[in-house]
Amino acid sequence: MMHKRYSVIVPALVVLSLALTAEAAQEPESLPPHWIDLSSQTPTLDLLIPAAADVAESVPYWVGYEFELRPGVSVGCGCDDHHSIRFNDGDTIVLPRRSQDEVGSGTTMRDDCDRPFGLFLKVEGNQIQDVQRARVMTWQRASSLDDPVVWAGLYDADESIRFLRRAILESDGDLAASLSVKTRERLLLAAALHDSQQASAVALAALDEREPGDLRESAVMWVATIGGRTAVDRILQLAKHDSDVDVRESSIFWLGQLAGDAATSTLVELAESDPLSEVRRSAVFALSQSEDESALDELIKIVRTHDDPEVVRAALFWLGESGDPRAIELFEELLIGHD
Repeated sequence: MMHKRYSVIVPALVVLSLALTAEAAQEPESLPPHWIDLSSQTPTLDLLIPAAADVAESVPYWVGYEFELRPGVSVGCGCDDHHSIRFNDGDTIVLPRRSQDEVGSGTTMRDDCDRPFGLFLKVEGNQIQDVQRARVMTWQRASSLDDPVVWAGLYDADESIRFLRRAILESDGDLAASLSVKTRERLLLAAALHDSQQASAVALAALDEREPGDLRESAVMWVATIGGRTAVDRILQLAKHDSDVDVRESSIFWLGQLAGDAATSTLVELAESDPLSEVRRSAVFALSQSEDESALDELIKIVRTHDDPEVVRAALFWLGESGDPRAIELFEELLIGHD
């Protein structure tokens, strides 16, 4: 499933106010004293790692740079209502799932946000093929790294996306195949956070069946998060027809976060008739997470009519978790019927 190495918390999803976006553009803080400042040289991103290798004091080292964040994203902090991704190494990303014109602007942010931030690459040599790890984190967190850190400054979002795309997608050449899938997943995360129209295109391209399964599972999440309304059709296709069961289950989970008639009807179809029991149960769970009011009625219908006891038990469990009066009424009916 899609949360092997990180957990996803999905309450009501919002975007941050324009004032917070402006905060990101404030004067940069002074670099931590032990970092090496490469920003005055402004190497192109294709030459960044060789340039960093020339000034790094030892190997391995980290090279970091900042990019333009998409509106609503924060790194290493939280807000009142948010979509939070917390990784096992402690990094936290907070971002909206819906576009800015679909939600209100009254979001308030806690005052504990750490800025600035960067994409940090741990390198064992002098080429991008030598990248061993990738992390998006604040300067505060990165200042505790044991290995030398080379800081390259702020780069244009579109330039950064072009740089990252070659390292993420095997379909774009041989470079990505030399990196671990885990590193490519973190680079995909970084790409998804960019304020660039090309970010969703990279996530969509990562769904290609030629890419590794774990990368494709991560891509499903990012397509659902940043892909807009056009992403729904692609995720519907994956949920119904993909040859990788884990990718199907990831798609089903994210359909549950995309309230709408098309998502709900597909989940109902999968819960009722998919040949794989695990897919049917995943669809039931996704229905339980949906914000679509009709989803709960569909769960009740599954309890009444489905012939798979495991699917019925799953529906009953999630109905019980909902606390909805319709679910309580069903339980009363079932209990009275068994007296």
